[in-house]
Amino acid sequence: YGDPHLSSFDGASYSFQTVGEFVLVKSSSGNMEVQTRQRAQTDDISLNTAVAMNVAGDRFCVYAQEKPDGNTSTPARLNGEALYVDELTYYLPHGGTVRKSGRNNYLVTWPTGETAELDVHNGSFSFINVSVQVFPCGDTYEGVLGNANGRSSDDFETRGRASRPNNLAFHTFGNTNDPAAQDMEREYLAWLSKDFASSWRVDQPTSLFDYGFGQSTLTYTDESFPRVHHTLADLTP
Repeated sequence: YGDPHLSSFDGASYSFQTVGEFVLVKSSSGNMEVQTRQRAQTDDISLNTAVAMNVAGDRFCVYAQEKPDGNTSTPARLNGEALYVDELTYYLPHGGTVRKSGRNNYLVTWPTGETAELDVHNGSFSFINVSVQVFPCGDTYEGVLGNANGRSSDDFETRGRASRPNNLAFHTFGNTNDPAAQDMEREYLAWLSKDFASSWRVDQPTSLFDYGFGQSTLTYTDESFPRVHHTLADLTP
C-alpha cells in the first residue's frame, strides 16, 4: 500500500507517501547525490516523476512529466540543457557516463563506481523507478535510502534527529485484530511522511532540479499529503 515503495541500502522496506523533492542519497564527499521529485497522482498515491543527480560535478536530470523548458523531445537535461542520449555511452564532462537502453532506461555511472538506474514509464501516470548502488567502503552516505552501514535499525535517522514514535513494534503491523497495533502503525506512517520526510526535503539552495519560469522547489511541495494513512485493517474481509 502506498507509493513510492522504497528499500534502503541495508534492506529496510517501507512506503514513503510524500509529495515534494527529497535527498534520496548523498555522499559525504559531495561527489555524488541523487534527488527525487514525488508528485501526487491521486489522493492516496504519489510517484517519482523526476530525478536529479550530481555526477561528480555535472548535474544530470530526467523528467517523466513536465519538462522545465517546454522541450518534450527528450526527458534528459545536462547542466540545464536538453540532452539527447542514444544507445551508446555518453561521457559527461567530469568523468561520469550515461548509457541509454531501449526507449526509456538510463544507466548513470559515477567515476567512483556508484550507479543509478532510471526506468521511465510513460502513460496516464508517467513515473520513474530508481535503483541506486553505492560502495560504503569508499564513502559514507545519508538520505532517504539510509546510510549503507549494514544495519537497518538506524536507517530512519533524521538530520534534525527528530525522535521516532515510541514502541514501534514492526511485527504487529498488519494485525487487523488489535486496534492498538493499528494506531501504532498509523503513527509510524505519519512520522515517516512528516518528520522523517521533512528532514530530507530539498530546499532551493540545495536543489539539483531545473525549474520553469516562476517555479521553485516549493511549487512541488505539499506537506499535507497524504491526507489519510491506510492499514490492512481498512480493507473489507
